[in-house]
Amino acid sequence: TSDSDEDDNYLSVNKSSTTTRRKRTAFTNEQLVELEAEFQQKKYLSLVERSQIAQTLNLTEIQVKIWWQNRRAKWKRIKTGQLRQFPTNDK
Repeated sequence: TSDSDEDDNYLSVNKSSTTTRRKRTAFTNEQLVELEAEFQQKKYLSLVERSQIAQTLNLTEIQVKIWWQNRRAKWKRIKTGQLRQFPTNDK
């Protein structure tokens, strides 16, 4: 029965060490329009700018920060993708 005791301990450790996932944020169209407009002007935000945008759009600073990180990654993917579409003749 020592095997079942070890299993019980293993399960209880796993239960206590699990983290809860944050729910996915569903941005409104108005929020997305504003976020995109700001992103077109600035690819990086200061703490003050992030705080102001979060307050204006009724979002948390973390939501704004993560949106910016994801949008910057998308922007970089698009940028490098465009470079691959138009290769130079350098050999």
